[in-house]
This record gives sequence, structure tokens and C-alpha cells, in this order.
Amino acid sequence: MTKLKKYLTVVVAFVLILGLSFLSLETKAGLLFKETRQWQIATDAPLTETLYPNGESTAGNNQFTYVGGSANYTNLQTNDGDTTYADSTTTNNLEHTVHLDDPTGSGTINWVTTYLVLRYTTAAEDLGHMVVIGGTAYDLAALGICAEFNSTASYATYSCQMTTSPATGLAWTWSEITGMEAGIETDVVTAAQYLTQVYVVVDYTPPANQPPSVQNVSLNAGADISPEENTTKAVNITGQITDADSWTDVTNITARAFRSGQSITCAQNDNYCYTGITCSSSGSGTVANATCTANLWFHADSTDSGAYAAEEWVGAIFATDSANATDEDTNEAAENVQMIGTLCLDVTASIAYGTVAAGSDTGSVNRSTLVSNTCNTSIDTYVQGTNMTSASSTGTVVVDKQHYDLTAFTYGGAESTLTGSNVKVVIDCPKPTGHSPSNSSDEVFWGIGVVGGTPLGTDYGGVDTFTVTAD
Repeated sequence: MTKLKKYLTVVVAFVLILGLSFLSLETKAGLLFKETRQWQIATDAPLTETLYPNGESTAGNNQFTYVGGSANYTNLQTNDGDTTYADSTTTNNLEHTVHLDDPTGSGTINWVTTYLVLRYTTAAEDLGHMVVIGGTAYDLAALGICAEFNSTASYATYSCQMTTSPATGLAWTWSEITGMEAGIETDVVTAAQYLTQVYVVVDYTPPANQPPSVQNVSLNAGADISPEENTTKAVNITGQITDADSWTDVTNITARAFRSGQSITCAQNDNYCYTGITCSSSGSGTVANATCTANLWFHADSTDSGAYAAEEWVGAIFATDSANATDEDTNEAAENVQMIGTLCLDVTASIAYGTVAAGSDTGSVNRSTLVSNTCNTSIDTYVQGTNMTSASSTGTVVVDKQHYDLTAFTYGGAESTLTGSNVKVVIDCPKPTGHSPSNSSDEVFWGIGVVGGTPLGTDYGGVDTFTVTAD
């Protein structure tokens, strides 16, 4: 109940109490539907990743002499000609490899290609590519993978493409490339060879994108929803999203809450469809847990009775991954969540009758109270009152001297007389469809008479009570 004050200067002051009560009807079985959409993005085109030297050989294959720069593996990171390089000198049968960056890609490896950038000083020599896999060195010319080549007087790039691993003769694995080394081997050398750069390119096809899958959606933890009078009710929509590529591959999660008679693609309407609900998520491995908070207005359509008794309220979660693959799911198959029809009202805070002389009444001058429907069910109201008394005098204005009607009136006509018991007043307050303020309200007009001889006073007051009831 909400108390309202009414004031009568000199003669009468009054307080009204607005009564609030709540009506809940039985839950009913809902209609079930589920609509799931999922798109698979086509397999990505091949990608390449270039691996550069990041350390010296761990297999002991560092037999060239570094010249210039830092005089270490960094000499072979860039093609800077004679500025920094590794010199074979004229020693025969040398091997020089450098440790490479570890790869970051995934998927199917199509081939691995080693690159050497070098020149001779005074004469061409027979040279070959080398790799070290798992600590074992492999001479690619000796294995028949790539023939030896002759250097030239100017810096040139020499490559060797391997579709299978020299270690196994089978398709490459990412573990073989991790920790791999690459470099050069020489045979009989009569002229120094200058090696200025070594690098490896991995050509691979990434795995096909795995779309997200939305599961275990729940609205309000499966419990019915009672609206909050004259404001919003925060309701959580929760669910899980799995993505075989990793939960972090899920780039966007949103939610909706709607009455089941509406489509999952319904437009925003505060009575039956809430869209664009943002979500927070956390996860581990391939599973993300999402929580999405919907703020449902007090006039959201009830489904436990009335026009939508065959329906229920539904929560939906939508997920999108980095490849724009999507999925969605609702709670409808697993839960039956009702929006409870609730009776609420609000009334103007006070009625000030003003100054009324003893032996007179308010005539055609009325005060009014605005009765507003602040929940989601059509309402009427009961009214009752008490005598008005004064702390500064011994006078009393009995309750039946207050009159009321739903239209303006002249005191002493056909209007109703207030009593000390509940009397139903059939106001025009259907279920509201808007808020701030409620767009469902009606006025009750008031007048008062004061018996001759009533003692003067400025603090006459009493209590009127409005109690909500179903229409």
C-alpha cells in the first residue's frame, strides 16, 4: 500500500494509502520450437610462414667463419651482401646450419623450402642444402631431394623444396619443423664462399574453420519471471558456446528475450521482444560460458494467463566466430518460463482540498488523484477512507463527507460517497504498453463538505486507501 496525503487548509487535511497487491495465476505448458542456424566457412587458401635464424646450431654444424656484424647467427638473418656473412674459407667438406624460428601455423603442410643467398669469391664450387631435424643432420643432395648447385660471382638465391620430410620420407609434421635448422654443405673448396642469408618458408593449408555451437541456454535459471513495479527486472540468459578451434575464436555473443509467439528475429518491442542484449563470457579450452542480462520492463506481456496463456518467454543466444560462422539456440525445448501477470498501481502523492469553511463544501471545484497501472495486467481499484481529525482542535470530518467520481462533479449530486469499507471503482487502466511514465492511467475526482460548527484547524487529516484488484 502507498499512503497519499490530502490537505484541507483551516478545516481539513487528508492522507491516502495506495494499496498494492499481487495476482499470480497457474503456470501452463508452453509451445515448443527451436530454430538453429549454422554456416560453415570454406577452407582457407594456403598460407606461408617464413622462419629466420634465431640461434646457433645445436648439432655442431657451425663450421663457417662469421665476418662483420655481431659475428654470429644474426649475420645470416638478412640479405645484406658483404656487410655481414659467413665465410667458408678454403676448407673442404664443411657444414654450417643455424637454428630457426619455431612455426606458429597449423593445418596441413604442403612443402618446406630452404633458401640460401651466397656468392663465390674467385671460383664456383659444388654446394648443397642441409637441414637438421630432431638433432640429426640431413644432406639433401645425398638423399636425392635437391641436387647440388654451383655458386656465382654475384649474390644469388638458391632454394630446395621438400614435399616430404627428409627424416621420414612422409608428410611433414609441425613437430619436425619446430627446432629445425637449415644451412649449407660444401665438398672440395678451392675458393671461399660467402653466405649472407638463410631462411625457410613453410607452405601450408590451415585447418577448415570449426563453427561455434550454442548449447544449454537458460532464461532466469528456468524460473518464472515476476515484473518489478514501474521499472525493469534484470533477468539473466546463460549458455555455453563450444568451438573446436578454441573458445577464444568466438568473437561475438549476443542474446534476445521474447514471447514465444514472436519470431526469433522479432523487432525490438518492450512488450514482447528484447534485442541486442550484450553478453560477457569466460572460458577454457573449447568452451565459453556466456551470461547476458536483459532488463525487462514492468509491462512485458504476461503468459501465465490472459491473451498469451498458450505462450511462454524464451531466451536465445547468438554466437559468431572469427570466420563469421554462426550458431544460435534457445531455452525453449528445456524450460517453460512464464512472465507472471502482476497487479500494481500508483496514485498521486497527495490531495489538497484547500480552505473549506464550516457549513460549506467544495462545490464544482474538484481535486483529483491519478491512478496509474504500473505492472502488466489490467486493473481496477478499491477505495475506502477514515474520518479526518485535527491535533490542534477537537473537530472531526466524518469519512462520508468525502465524495468521488470518475468525472468532474458538483458536490451533492450523483457522485459516490466514501466509506470505511472497500468499494470497487471501475477505472480505465488496461495493461500498459509504455513506460516513463506508464501510459495506462485514470483520474478519480474528489470533493468534500464540512458540517457547520466544525472547529477551525489547519491540520485536519485522515487516510484513504486504494487497493489494486483485477479488471
